[in-house]
Order: sequence, then structure tokens, then C-alpha cells
Amino acid sequence: MNLNDIHLSPQQLAGLYGSSLVELASSTAPMAPAAPPPAATPGAAPAAKQAPAPAVATAFLGQNQKGILVVTADPAAAYLADADLVFLTNVLGACNLGLADVAIVNWAHLDSPGGDALSAELAAKQVLLFGVTPDAFGLPVVFPPFQVQALAGRTYMQAPPLAAISADISQKKALWMALKKMFAV
Repeated sequence: MNLNDIHLSPQQLAGLYGSSLVELASSTAPMAPAAPPPAATPGAAPAAKQAPAPAVATAFLGQNQKGILVVTADPAAAYLADADLVFLTNVLGACNLGLADVAIVNWAHLDSPGGDALSAELAAKQVLLFGVTPDAFGLPVVFPPFQVQALAGRTYMQAPPLAAISADISQKKALWMALKKMFAV
């Protein structure tokens, strides 16, 4: 059996990475009606306003141990398609990295996408954009695919979607050259 021909079902992936997968609470859950505000009594001090609720942490796949942010844009998948995950895992392995080292975020599922805030929240040192342009990510510069770009203390690289790269040998080579430069492999 060839290692490149192993296909894992979503259930198997969940079993392998159960402690690192994040499930968001369903937004369809019924909400309790808000209680009416208490009636003000004369001479009483106004009640202190409650602090706003903290922002919900961005859900990601992986453990982000090395501060490497991988951004995909696939509206049909939670993070990325199974075939893309296998390809990405192989690419990361060639760079001596694994899923534990990265945080995979699906740009298509972010409520309010903002690249700078996302990178800061996840303490990203390196950012790989697959199917997301630097402009859409909110970067002030535009650079071509597979070019490693240092900016504001982070290193960026943008590329076409993983599915397109895995189907094209020339794009695979270009990705490998960029990743060798980015990760000093």
C-alpha cells in the first residue's frame, strides 16, 4: 500500500485529531428572551453597564504550535476538502512540519474576516494563503503567487487553491520552491 493512496474518512480524521478539532456552537439554538430592564427607583444610583461579551475565538484545525497560519477559501468544507488536507499534510511533511504546527482557517467561514486581526489572534509568524489574495486578506501590498513576502514582522506566501496546485506539476514545483525558501528546508 502506497502512503499517497491512503484516504481517511471524516470520522477517522476526527478520531485522530479529536483533541485539536474545534466545533463551534450551533447558531440555530433557541435563545432565551431577554429580561426586561429593572425599573429605576428615584434617588438610586444608575446600574453599572455590563462589559461587552468577549469576542469568540477563531476556530481552526491544528494546534498552531509553531505559529504558522494556513488560510484556505472553500465554502463547501469546514476547513478544507479531504483531498486538499491529504495534499497539504504531504506538503507540510516535506517541510518537516505537521498539522500540530499549523492553524488552518477557512476564510470563507469567518464572520468578519480581517487578515491582520486573524494573524495577531493566532500569533502567526508565517502565513500561507491558498485561494485568498493578499488584497482580500487585507495586506497593503500585492505580490504574485509563490513569492515569499516579508511584511510587518510576518512572512507571507500566496498561492492558488490547493486543489489547483495538486493537479498541476508546475504549480507543485513553484510551491515547493517557495516553501523551501520560507521554511529554510
